[in-house]
Amino acid sequence: MADTSAGDILALYCIEQLKETNWFPWKMKVEAILDERGLNGYIDGQKQRPDDTSPLVAERERWDNEDKRARTIIKLLVHDSQAIHCAGAKTASALWKQLEAINKPCRAEILRWRKKLYTSRAKENTDIPKHLKSMQEIYETLHIMGDNGITDQEFKIVLMTSLPKSWEKFLTIYTEPGSTIANDISLYELYAILIKENRRRKWYHSAYTCCMYILLICGILV
Repeated sequence: MADTSAGDILALYCIEQLKETNWFPWKMKVEAILDERGLNGYIDGQKQRPDDTSPLVAERERWDNEDKRARTIIKLLVHDSQAIHCAGAKTASALWKQLEAINKPCRAEILRWRKKLYTSRAKENTDIPKHLKSMQEIYETLHIMGDNGITDQEFKIVLMTSLPKSWEKFLTIYTEPGSTIANDISLYELYAILIKENRRRKWYHSAYTCCMYILLICGILV
């Protein structure tokens, strides 16, 4: 197999190197890269090295080569500012544990993200698609952090209640007591419904403004 270079990895996967603030998306992407190359077992300990006294010499050499490939990929995707945390790791599993120990969040960090999710509110002039994307990113970040306490059903309610007050009437059929509609649709179906309603509202606002302008210039509206 051809040698792996930082340029090859970065160009092929368009992944940002590990820095102090991007552990979660970086971890997810690197795990995907290693999985695609059949190397994930070298960071989670599933693939164990044959003992030095084992007669399985070929298998041991293969393990050493594959583990080295995994370490190389990880190190090439670590920024210089984080390189010191790679020092001393003799295996891919040890290297991964070192990086995880430095970057894995504490409980307080998870609670901070939860608070951000529950307190995020869109204003009347908020860009709704951007708001929905931001809420989804917070939700996915919590899952990546290992916090699976918020279900899709609960997140759908949080998402709808984060919208401006002018949306309350539209959302009544989904949020009123006893309604099961929200439970019967997927999270992505809800996204589609909200995006479609936002487009309708923008079109209606534009059409209304245009009509008022025409009436004004025609002297009908004073």
